[in-house]
Amino acid sequence: MIDVRKNAVSMFSPEYSRGSLRDALNAQGIEYEHIGYLGISGEERRKVKAMDDLNRLWKYYDDTTVDKVSGVYSHYAKSNKTIVFMCAEFDPTTCHRHRITRKLESKGLKGFDL
Repeated sequence: MIDVRKNAVSMFSPEYSRGSLRDALNAQGIEYEHIGYLGISGEERRKVKAMDDLNRLWKYYDDTTVDKVSGVYSHYAKSNKTIVFMCAEFDPTTCHRHRITRKLESKGLKGFDL
């Protein structure tokens, strides 16, 4: 599982903080990696007040960050493992992991939201 939160810390659910989450997943035989550079800063998230703001955020993210997923893809594609991206947003269509999935789908991979 790849944690794509900018900061892998949860004040509300400590079990979702990096160390606790990694330990729980590892105990189940699931690898955990935090790749914070694929995340969105809280400062940018707080600027989203309306749909126009969200569209601006996606443009910013697509222009500055989403292409970095190619390196992640290259690394994991060789392993032939299932890749799961994790973030904290409830609705995947309003989360940057949806943008990551779209980029990977443009490379011929199949993605879906759980």
